[in-house]
Amino acid sequence: MNEQQKQAISCGKGVNVVYSGAGTGKTTIITNRFAYLVNKEKVDPSRILAITFTKKAAKEMQFRILKLIDSSLAEKTNIYTFHSFCNKFLIQTLKKRFIIDDDISYFLKEFLADSKLDINLAKQIIDNFKNTFADFEINKLDQDERLISLCEHSLLNKDEEYSTLKTQLINAFISYEKNKILNNKLDFHDLLIKTCNLLSNDNDLLNQWSEQFQHILVDEFQDTNQIQYELIKMLVTKNKNLFLVGDNNQMIYRWRGAVNGIITALKHDFNVPKSNEFFINQNYRCDQNILAVANQILLKIMAYEKQVKTEKNLLFSTLNSDKKPVYFQAESVENQANWIFNKIKALNQTEKINFKDMAILFRKNRDITTMVELIEADGTIPLPKQKSYFNQLVKLQRVLIAISTRTNLDIKRALQALKIWSNDLKELWKQSDKTNLFDFLKWSELNQKNHSSKLKATGYFNLLIKLAEDQQINLLFTELFKKLKVDQTIENLLWKKLTEFQKDKTEFSLSEFITSLALEFDSIIENSSDTINLLTVHAAKGLEFEAVFIYGMNQGDFPLFLSQNQNDEQHLIDELKLFYVAITRAKRFLFITAVLQINNNSIKPSSFLNYINKSEYLDIATINYVLEQDDDFFDSTKKTDYTKKLRKESLDIIVGDLVTSRYFGKGVVVEVRDKEVLVAFKDTRYGMKWILKNHKSLTKALY
Repeated sequence: MNEQQKQAISCGKGVNVVYSGAGTGKTTIITNRFAYLVNKEKVDPSRILAITFTKKAAKEMQFRILKLIDSSLAEKTNIYTFHSFCNKFLIQTLKKRFIIDDDISYFLKEFLADSKLDINLAKQIIDNFKNTFADFEINKLDQDERLISLCEHSLLNKDEEYSTLKTQLINAFISYEKNKILNNKLDFHDLLIKTCNLLSNDNDLLNQWSEQFQHILVDEFQDTNQIQYELIKMLVTKNKNLFLVGDNNQMIYRWRGAVNGIITALKHDFNVPKSNEFFINQNYRCDQNILAVANQILLKIMAYEKQVKTEKNLLFSTLNSDKKPVYFQAESVENQANWIFNKIKALNQTEKINFKDMAILFRKNRDITTMVELIEADGTIPLPKQKSYFNQLVKLQRVLIAISTRTNLDIKRALQALKIWSNDLKELWKQSDKTNLFDFLKWSELNQKNHSSKLKATGYFNLLIKLAEDQQINLLFTELFKKLKVDQTIENLLWKKLTEFQKDKTEFSLSEFITSLALEFDSIIENSSDTINLLTVHAAKGLEFEAVFIYGMNQGDFPLFLSQNQNDEQHLIDELKLFYVAITRAKRFLFITAVLQINNNSIKPSSFLNYINKSEYLDIATINYVLEQDDDFFDSTKKTDYTKKLRKESLDIIVGDLVTSRYFGKGVVVEVRDKEVLVAFKDTRYGMKWILKNHKSLTKALY
């Protein structure tokens, strides 16, 4: 560890804030702080609570901590995500089980089937409300000024329909909340809300839990929302020893409730002295050439946010190479994809970088779909199955929930997942307010006059219920894996999880397993095979790769254009921070790509590229599409003997390679033929030229 890190982990009691930039070792700092408290300060590990945001991060933290402390203390450690901590708290406090079902989108789609209200917008409004307020009353939501204000802001562009849409949304929200209560369900928001409400309304309970933890450590603190922050404040009521690691410049989740300026708010609330603030800016991940680009974006963020510009806010690395990040501007989306494919294959073959250690990062989810189609057509780069795995797990979870709750909506959702939702059942569904589908399914199995499609659905669903009731768990999951066509990789992981879950249990609890599955989705579907990573920048947060391609750096795409009233300065700052996060995922190679046109319409490169000193920090491979052929190389009437300028063997060149010409400078190869290559030169005076592969003036350039 460096001196900056050592000072942070050995800090005294009280509230300490560590500003740890991208790649500076946040996990190293928080795990070593845990070990320092145990080994040096002799704090019982059961009195330390460490909180992070993902199950994968929690497992990594646990793994590292156990290498730093006595292994016999493993059972005493408390390392959780916010959701898993709250799940444990509620189980211990309420002494009852519940089902975690976070599929609000399906409920809203059903409830708002006849509404013009966009389902994603409705979900976002409800999510934002529940991320911020814990003290709402379900039966008074239609009078809650906070919710009404949020609706007014979000539905601003639909003035003529505002009243109708607002009423529909609030009614859907109320129905959703009542449905969960009726069926003993909680969503992820509820885990936090119920925990906060129980602690705030019961002083004895608050004293008990705040007394239990002598020290609380929180990773990625800048991503916390208001309710998460309220929970942390309550848990430090007694001891007030809080160690926070974060980076304001990586605050990219404001859209899902993360509070802008949360660290500033905390410093004010706890009166944190300057001596309790630590700045870590030595990066252990990225090449310095990559950090040079990242720092250019950081300077712009600081200017917008009026941060004090100091050396401690900029990143530096001792990792130095002569490979600058590359900027490539393609003619079209297809040309952009082909360039990326060729570069990925070259890195795999020449640099021996595994596909799983490379990533293409996207600002928009729909661009991933386009890229997947192009990769499948290319057929030479292995694709991940994470999306397929996720869908399989969602379907499995839907069936298990239906077996447990047996409610109309859950049964419909399960039969759709099992692909046995028939037209006959659709008709019955229209009458479902008066008909209990589960009772009807049982009756239909006995009544042989029913349509065969009904019998197929009823017979199969009742079989699943019988297997669950008879505790024939292995048969139940074998049947479900077969029916849902679960991939072998996921099947193996789930069998392992089932074995671990049933260990030391006399009886299998379906609701408990559903909750356990919901809390571990991210760790189950992580990419472990050697396939290329296709991720949104948001999803790539916290990850690192040997090579990163930032796709589609065009104005309107990155930064993303939302609507006239939303493209304010704060939105621009959010997008800049997202770009900064994307850049700092790269360890050795960084490629930034854009296009000249989409569907024959010209499109400008991202304005963010103007914030980078391109001539100093980037190798630019922008194409000038006015074709100029270097005729001298192919004109036999010239007196000069050009054969003297040729090598015996041609260079091994592929599309996307950077090359240097003794006469024209640096350029990028955009087309390859048998004996010559078409090069787009950086100096636009030369445009594009055909050059023989074996011409002595042509050499492959370093990145």
